[in-house]
Amino acid sequence: MKQYSIDAAALQRFNPTGGEGPTRDAMAGKVRAAAEAGGVKFYIPRTRAGRLARLPVYGT
Repeated sequence: MKQYSIDAAALQRFNPTGGEGPTRDAMAGKVRAAAEAGGVKFYIPRTRAGRLARLPVYGT
């Protein structure tokens, strides 16, 4: 990612309490792993309603 000047990876999550929670969690793990492998920061932004996603914010 750094090679392409990507400084951070973000994953927007909507309705983290929905029935597809396990799928969302798995994808979040993949995005985080790719960001860490690429040496860039990873974050999950807050929703417009101000609720936090279930996963914490990570940075490298």
